[in-house]
Amino acid sequence: MKYRNSLIELFLWNFREFVREPEVVFWVFGFPVLLAIGLGVAFRNRPPEKVFVAVTESPQAKAIVEQLKETPSLQVQVLS
Repeated sequence: MKYRNSLIELFLWNFREFVREPEVVFWVFGFPVLLAIGLGVAFRNRPPEKVFVAVTESPQAKAIVEQLKETPSLQVQVLS
């Protein structure tokens, strides 16, 4: 009689126990795929939203506004 390696026997025993319960197979393999698809649809690629920045009037305001306007994702406004 040929004996199998004990590690192989342990693996097969755990695998058979795992496959016996279909809900476990779903939560391990099916749910992550569905979650990835759902999150991919929810957060698809779109351009970043503009961030509004307010700069108060001061002697340095003009220089600050010019530096901030170099960034395309910022919308700068000077406030009193």
